[in-house]
Amino acid sequence: MKASSVARRLPEALEKRGDTWRWVVAVLVSMAVFLDTVDVSIINVALPNLQRDLQLTTTELQWVQGAYVLTNAGLQLLGGRAADLLGRRRIFLIGITLFGLSSLSGGLAHSGWLLILARGTQPFRFSRRPLLRGLSAPRRWASLPRRLAQVSLWG
Repeated sequence: MKASSVARRLPEALEKRGDTWRWVVAVLVSMAVFLDTVDVSIINVALPNLQRDLQLTTTELQWVQGAYVLTNAGLQLLGGRAADLLGRRRIFLIGITLFGLSSLSGGLAHSGWLLILARGTQPFRFSRRPLLRGLSAPRRWASLPRRLAQVSLWG
């Protein structure tokens, strides 16, 4: 009698634990997408100060934003393929680390060309966006209410 009640509770406990981890992954991935969006747009606020402090020309100022956008667009396919070959979690963690290091180097840049170089290397995190879609894809959550809840996080 005791063994059957324990056997009944075990799948319920495992399912509850799985639900918790699904939500943790969904929240972490949503935060990463938010950081990606902020990173693309935050530089626009800082451009006038960057131009003044680093004595950038208008052309160099355009390259601060353009270096990031061009390399990001160019690495979209590489990021997806790398995730297929090496695993989404591994590439995601490598990408977050590379992004943090290149952001740090951009923040510490003392000249315009160093800032442009740092902005150009930020997308070498293998372009997170396809990885984020894959890590938290709706197909991972089997039931309809779970899929709807997960999709609602993306807006």
